[in-house]
Amino acid sequence: MEVLSVATYFDQILEVLGRSPLFHGLAEDSLSAVARRAELLRFDHDEALARQGDASTAFLLLVEGGAVVMRDGGEGESLDGGPPLVLARISPPDSIGEMGVLLSQPRSASVYADGGAIVLRFGAAEFHDMLLQHPYFGLVMSRTLAERLHAASRRIPLPELGDVQAAPEREARGLLPVDFQIRHRIVPLAADEKQVRIGCVDDVDPEVIERIRRMLPGLRIRPVRVTADYFESAMREVGGAWFDPASRPPAAASALDQLLELGGSRLDTVLRRMVAEGASELHLAAGRIPRWRIDGKLVPLKDSERLDPEEAFEWVLDLVPHPNLLAGFEDSYTFELTHEINDVARFRIRLTRDTRGVGAVVRSIPLRVPTPAQLGLPAPIVELVGRRRGLIVVAGPRGAGRSTSIAALVGEINRTRPAMVLTLEDPVSYLHESDVGLVVQREIGQHTGALEHALVDATRDEPDVVVVGDLTEAAAPALLSLASTGPLVIVGMAAESAVDAIERLLGMFEPDERPGCARVLARILSGVSAQVLVPRRAGGRLAVFEHVVIDEAAADGIAELQLDRIAPRPTLAEALAERSAGGAVATEEARRAVADGADFDRALAERTAGG
Repeated sequence: MEVLSVATYFDQILEVLGRSPLFHGLAEDSLSAVARRAELLRFDHDEALARQGDASTAFLLLVEGGAVVMRDGGEGESLDGGPPLVLARISPPDSIGEMGVLLSQPRSASVYADGGAIVLRFGAAEFHDMLLQHPYFGLVMSRTLAERLHAASRRIPLPELGDVQAAPEREARGLLPVDFQIRHRIVPLAADEKQVRIGCVDDVDPEVIERIRRMLPGLRIRPVRVTADYFESAMREVGGAWFDPASRPPAAASALDQLLELGGSRLDTVLRRMVAEGASELHLAAGRIPRWRIDGKLVPLKDSERLDPEEAFEWVLDLVPHPNLLAGFEDSYTFELTHEINDVARFRIRLTRDTRGVGAVVRSIPLRVPTPAQLGLPAPIVELVGRRRGLIVVAGPRGAGRSTSIAALVGEINRTRPAMVLTLEDPVSYLHESDVGLVVQREIGQHTGALEHALVDATRDEPDVVVVGDLTEAAAPALLSLASTGPLVIVGMAAESAVDAIERLLGMFEPDERPGCARVLARILSGVSAQVLVPRRAGGRLAVFEHVVIDEAAADGIAELQLDRIAPRPTLAEALAERSAGGAVATEEARRAVADGADFDRALAERTAGG
């Protein structure tokens, strides 16, 4: 530990104090007085800022770098002899130990510098003096405590687990990212096709349940209480050496001016934090503070500075396996890739440009491939994946979950058929581990050329199933040719409905080519599924489907370009009306999800009258 001069870093200290929830709103002269009451300390990597069981004689405010909070015996050893358990990772302007000082309780955990840390230390006497001399500080402290009490009052009381199993089921424990489990002290215990049982040390916040629903679409979440000892044992079995401080990589540097941007971290560290918090998206925009989306709301990263015009580009460049892949970014203005952090999550990254420079949107991809039953995919469509020939179209607007539905169909084939499945995606989203089947995944632009060429080349691999993540107009002829003469083909398309998907597919050909293409499509098309995502009343989002299995009448309608003869059962309007009448979704949310509100109103009126 090294004592630093408060005066040397005074401006930075004032900026961090102003962002701290404990001091937010104090006037500048009050912040200056508070800063002069503290010591400024620098800690090296893995050096203890606080030790479990010690008296709470001071609290600390993180100014620069990072720290990890651990349960251990105070000397780097676990209470039960195992490696210390990481409870949280913190960054500026987080504070440590203020509650212990208020209550005069021993420290409940140890805190170690992660890559070096600089902190303000407030002794108990200084803390009490601040409460007396700065009344607004007392008001802010009261507000902070009230917010914590309000959050605790919203938590869901948990039933006891009862007979504790020896350990979480192997398949269940990988359902949620380890970082997220540690952050919220939860562990998946067991899962089936309909529900997952989550062991929770503490009463759980409804917002955390909502984040779990997003990660495990289609599964009912059943929280139960487990002890802290059980949680620690389960986490050590899952994480192994990952929880051992000695296994963490050494710090690159400890000097203040060498610590990395964004709270002492690069993009990978931000993505780890994103997973731990349960954020669904990270938004990087030039000239703005990064934000991530938690529970549907964009929240600024409290420890971040505004990004330089090319900073997002530089962050993403570190992740690109072949920099020449970015050659087209200057011309196309967009670039997409996927990135994986082992044992954490996969991410889809999209680079864009705007008036201020380069930006990026990063979306997390759930670790687990859901089953068709969990998503509620229409059974007649699922049955079609057992065929040896034909074309299956999965449609829906952008953001409706098409990639997830396609992944579920691939998973169904992988579990049930000794088939070779080749996926062509841009970029690859879900990763499939080969099971009964063999799944080979290629990313357009990285593992193969343009989609139209990849489809032609696919025949040489003699696959049983070819999966196209998103059909392009240029690739439409190759797709029809492949499906006409070769394997079962599953393709994703942006379309509002099943009929719209067929119309858009035919619209990818020149007018004089469409009659012939329509006759080919009538012969090879097996079925179309179209979907939308709507918010559930109980939280989370619900996929609602319409589908068409092509029979002789539908095939005749396609061949003769009379698509009005195709009748999905149910239509999206009818399916949404059924969900609304049953109370699963709000009426207005259901109406907004369908292209024609009048169709929805008629369908809802029929169900209401029938009820």
